[in-house]
Amino acid sequence: MYLLDTNILSELIKKNPHPNFVYKLKSVPSEALFSASICVMELRYGAIKRGNIEDL
Repeated sequence: MYLLDTNILSELIKKNPHPNFVYKLKSVPSEALFSASICVMELRYGAIKRGNIEDL
């Protein structure tokens, strides 16, 4: 089981995430990937702070 934090989720939504990171993450079954609800709120807060409402 992997608990993905905000930094990991943020990397994934970048236009060009680091290729090695994406490759490594693809090797993990999706059933083993989890995130905390606070991470979602942190990403929403960051989008609002940047003025990127469409990213919500």
